[in-house]
Amino acid sequence: MYLKSEYSIHQNTAWNYHKHLKRVLNLAVSMEHINKNPYSKFKVKLEEAHRDFLTKVELRNLEFKNIDLDRLSVVRDIFIFACYTGLSYAGITNKNRTFF
Repeated sequence: MYLKSEYSIHQNTAWNYHKHLKRVLNLAVSMEHINKNPYSKFKVKLEEAHRDFLTKVELRNLEFKNIDLDRLSVVRDIFIFACYTGLSYAGITNKNRTFF
């Protein structure tokens, strides 16, 4: 509730923060820094996310949008490529993998 009220974050973002905190505390237990994870029984619910898709018109507008910054232009191009190919943006931009 604190994260949601003080920082106006969504329920699923709060869930993600709690997930990482719980993981760090489990690591502390495994490294014997603490005896027991005080967070082990704490639960945060994940809400179902409803995401809208871009329309063809919105995708076209983005595709032909003039962007002056080269860095943002490249990001836009990668995103458009991902939309047309079905590849994930993260997969395309992963520096450990090359598609080309």
